[in-house]
Amino acid sequence: MNFPDETTDRFLKAYIYAVHTFFAVCNFFIDLYKPLCYNKYR
Repeated sequence: MNFPDETTDRFLKAYIYAVHTFFAVCNFFIDLYKPLCYNKYR
């Protein structure tokens, strides 16, 4: 299957954006829950 370059480029940009967003959300929740875990297990 042969894609035009524009479609592939757009797909890659959307994929990279989704991955970055996913990791940003994960880091946000890790930072959010880290103090709670430290306080609970200290």
